[in-house]
Amino acid sequence: MKRLLIALLFLSSALLQAQTVTTALYQVDASGNNLAGALVLPADYATTTDSLQLFVFNHGTGQAGDGTLATIGTVAAASGVFANGSALYQGASISTPFTAVSPVTGKAYRFAMFGLQGLISSNPWCAQAAQVDYVIKNTLLPKYRLLPGIAISGLSAGAETSWEAIAGPNAALYSCGIPMSTPAIYTGICNFNGPAVNRTKVWAFHGISDIGVTSYYNSVTAIGYLDAVIKGLTRLTSFSGGHCCWPTYFNPGYRENITYYYKGTKQVKSMNVYEFALASMPANNITFDTTSSIAIIPIASITKAIPILTVSGTSVIADGSTSTGNGGVSAWQWDVTDTTGKAIKVTWDNYINYGGGQPVLKTASGLANGKYIFNLTVWDKYGGFNVAGATAIVGTVVTPPPAPKVVSQCFVYKDPVSGLIVVTVLWSDGTTTVLQ
Repeated sequence: MKRLLIALLFLSSALLQAQTVTTALYQVDASGNNLAGALVLPADYATTTDSLQLFVFNHGTGQAGDGTLATIGTVAAASGVFANGSALYQGASISTPFTAVSPVTGKAYRFAMFGLQGLISSNPWCAQAAQVDYVIKNTLLPKYRLLPGIAISGLSAGAETSWEAIAGPNAALYSCGIPMSTPAIYTGICNFNGPAVNRTKVWAFHGISDIGVTSYYNSVTAIGYLDAVIKGLTRLTSFSGGHCCWPTYFNPGYRENITYYYKGTKQVKSMNVYEFALASMPANNITFDTTSSIAIIPIASITKAIPILTVSGTSVIADGSTSTGNGGVSAWQWDVTDTTGKAIKVTWDNYINYGGGQPVLKTASGLANGKYIFNLTVWDKYGGFNVAGATAIVGTVVTPPPAPKVVSQCFVYKDPVSGLIVVTVLWSDGTTTVLQ
C-alpha cells in the first residue's frame, strides 16, 4: 500500500508538471470586442524564470464557436479549437511540459500555445489576423515571458489568417509561418515585402488533390509571391491527400529532413514543425536551400469568372452563374474592395461569400453609398482559376468638384513679326492659354 501511495504521489507530481490549459475571453480590438481563446502553459510557469517560445494556432471553419467559452472545446474530447490534431491539442495533451530542441543550436525550449476562436456567425469563421496581432501585442507580450519571434500556424481558414499575419502590418512579430491547406488569399491584404524584410520563414503544407476554395495552388501561389521578393525563406510539403491530414503534420512525431544554411555552412537536420519554429528564431538567421521552395504562379486555364451585379437599394445581388470552368466550375468566392483596392467587410446572406459548385446568387447588404468592386474567383476541377471584377455604385455618389485652376506660370513677350504682345498662361491643371 505504501508503495502504491508513493507511486500515486509521484504520478500526481508528474502530472502537475505537465501543461495548464486556460480558456478566457480576450479583447481583440480597440473597441473592446472579445473572442474566446485558449492558452497552454507549462504547469510550473509561475515558479520558473525561462522565457517561452510562443506558438499561435488559427483554426479552420469547423472549429468556430458562438463567442462564449461554452463552445471553445476541450482537450479530452479533442473538440473546438483542440480538434483536428491542432497545435493546441498537441501541446495540451502530453504528460510533460511541451518542449523541443532547436536543430540549429541544440538548446531546449519550452512552449506557450495560444489560439483564438472565431465566430460561426462571421466570415470567414476564424479569428482575423488583426485580432490575433492585437491580443499578442496588448495581452500576451506584456503579461508573459515570451521569446522574440513568434511562430504562427493554422489550418484551412486559419492558414489564410496565418499568411495575412506574416505578410500584414505587424509582420515583424513573427519569425515563421506554418500554414496548412490554405484557402485563396486576398493578396490586397498581404504585402510580401513584410516577411522578406523580416526574413520570416514559411513551411507550408498542402494536398495536391485539394481543389476549389482551398486549391493546392493557393499555397504554390503564395510561396511564389514571397519567392519573387527573396528566395531561401520558404518550403512546401505536398502530399497526395485533399483537404485533410492536419493531425499528421501537427504531431511532434512527424519530421522531415530540411536543408538550410547557418553561418554560411550547409546543414541537413530532421525537424517537426515545433523544431522548425525554434530553428527559425531571428537570432539564428538561417536560410533554406532554394530547391525546397516552388516559385510557380499558375496561369488561368479556360476557366472564366463572369460577375454580374444588380444594385437594389443598399444591397448588391452578385451573380456568377454564367461562369465557366475547365470540366465545370468546382468552387467560387466573392471579395469586395473599394476603388483603391482596400478590402471592404460586407454582410452576405447566410454569412458566406464562397461555396462549391457553380456560383449561386449572393446578396451583400447594408452598403453605404459609394463605388465598390466585386471580385469573383472561380476554380475548375483541375485547380485552375480565374478572377474578374465588376463595379457596383450604391446610392448617390457625389463627385467632388474639380480643384480650382490657378495660374502656375505666366510668360509675356512681343511677337517680332506681328508686333503683338503675346501672353502665355500655364495653369495648375497643366493646361495652357495663349492671349494676344
